[in-house]
Amino acid sequence: SRKFDVVVFLPEFSDAPHSYGNFAFNDCNEWVHETIKFLKLQKLNIAIKEHPNTWLHSSQMFIDILKKKYSGLVWFNKNISNLAIFNKKPKFGISPFGTVLHELAYHNIIPIAAGNNPYMSYDFVFTPKNKKDYFSLISLAAKNKLKLKKNYKEKIAECYYMYFLHNDDYMENYSRSVNLKDHLHVYGKKDIYSILKKFNEGHFK
Repeated sequence: SRKFDVVVFLPEFSDAPHSYGNFAFNDCNEWVHETIKFLKLQKLNIAIKEHPNTWLHSSQMFIDILKKKYSGLVWFNKNISNLAIFNKKPKFGISPFGTVLHELAYHNIIPIAAGNNPYMSYDFVFTPKNKKDYFSLISLAAKNKLKLKKNYKEKIAECYYMYFLHNDDYMENYSRSVNLKDHLHVYGKKDIYSILKKFNEGHFK
């Protein structure tokens, strides 16, 4: 398979680009074209990963247009696991604001966002202040000048807990009342740790 330096993780293009607030671009259409153009200027080998939740016809049509325009790039369809991509050890990965950002960091791959994101209060994702800063971060990553701090996995665990697990919802959330232990027999496991261990080993893709 072809080697690549950077992976651009596409969003679901029907999602609101400003859902987390400030975004360095007007929309994700502008973001993807300007990003690829800049990466090419940096002489980087580029891979593109489709968003796993792409299902709207309009979104798929837009991706088909991108594939045709950038046919010379490495393309990964939405069914390929991120772990398989991470194992190729790219220098860095880019996502507008997706959850793949903390996955990249966990696998010690530099993650660059394109604006506000769920991890912006932490330093394991590189969040730009504006478009100029965004391209500056890419330039630094291309030269291997961005580094994750030694305690990045501790920070990822803390952030993951606060974002996904901590029961602090403004509105009542039915999922909080579901007891995972009641469903262990479905997976043939004795404890939740066993399920998480299998998940981390890549058995659930």
